Amino acid sequence: MATIPSTRKTFTLVETLIAMGVFTLFFGGLFAFYRMGSSMYSSGTWRFTQQKAAQHFLLQFKERLEQTANLTAVNPGLATQVSIVPTPLYTVPVGTVVDFSTLTNPKNLLFFTVTKPALADSGRKGLNMPHALIAIPGPPATAGRRRTGELRLFGTNDINSTVFTSTIAGFPANNTVGDWSGTPQQFGLGNPTFDISLTGIGRIEIDFGNASTTTGPDVAKVYSLNLVFPHPESRYANASFTQTVQAKIPFGVDIQGGL
Repeated sequence: MATIPSTRKTFTLVETLIAMGVFTLFFGGLFAFYRMGSSMYSSGTWRFTQQKAAQHFLLQFKERLEQTANLTAVNPGLATQVSIVPTPLYTVPVGTVVDFSTLTNPKNLLFFTVTKPALADSGRKGLNMPHALIAIPGPPATAGRRRTGELRLFGTNDINSTVFTSTIAGFPANNTVGDWSGTPQQFGLGNPTFDISLTGIGRIEIDFGNASTTTGPDVAKVYSLNLVFPHPESRYANASFTQTVQAKIPFGVDIQGGL
């Protein structure tokens, strides 16, 4: 009886190995593409969220700092109709860099005072609201996680607050002329205590100089904060961004060291 030859194709060892190699490369590439997309999504989401938080914090900082002014009381019925008590800014030296990877204790960066004049003839009470900008170290780095820190902006109309006492002699300033019992809410500044924080910061760079639009005796100063945000996970070695704010200090307000 004649044997009918089989038409079924058999695979050689070489063909099998080639097929397995193609299969492995395909799925390996697919997995690598998935991981890359996942990393990009994670990094992009972190950046978007962190950037929004930084912009919100720095906008509030700028609005507060640009309202700094000397304590001024106006009373036409007195021999000295206008009483002015200086309220300098106290800051760390120009060019200071705060690296949160090595910072171990909270560090005061800036003291300033938001004031509104006391006007006796109209009965308007003045406002004396000192503020502090403080760098606060975060928890130690762990496996796979970077060490970052926090920037805190604190303000209160309680000039006896322990946040300020025993730090700078003469700060907060006080004007004994006029009524300074005004509240922040009366001037659109919210609650008596203002306290906001920004986390996830890797480094802070501080600078200040003259504003380009002012010259001569009325020169204004510009205070600059440059914040660097690294991705909190160390596997994203090159993922970081920078956020900067510049605030113009009104002329007549001194800038001093001491912090």
